[in-house]
Amino acid sequence: MQHNKTQQSLPLVAGTPKTLRLFGRLCAALCVLQMKSIACSVIAFVLGTVIAEQLLGEVAVYYEMWSIGASGRAELADDFGLGLLWLLFVLPGSVIVGAIGSWVTWIVLSKESGSDNENT
Repeated sequence: MQHNKTQQSLPLVAGTPKTLRLFGRLCAALCVLQMKSIACSVIAFVLGTVIAEQLLGEVAVYYEMWSIGASGRAELADDFGLGLLWLLFVLPGSVIVGAIGSWVTWIVLSKESGSDNENT
């Protein structure tokens, strides 16, 4: 004797198709907000790094001119100390400033997007 029972499909984990559409829209909205935060943080990192590199580079040049008693930038052409200052002081300093600026931007935009979600 054979039983011809149809096999029932398992229920959807997230619920009905309407629930799935709502969940999909919510996920899409959160992804858009995260993309905004990521893009703005990357822009803040690049701008912060470039600006800090220029400022720290000028500080390094003036320090080197002061330390060797140079009257102009032309006298620094063969000075290896300036390259070491650039590598050990300017490069890490500018990356650190860029990272801090990116982190602050991320925090501000995350708080802003969190307050938008609570109001809606």
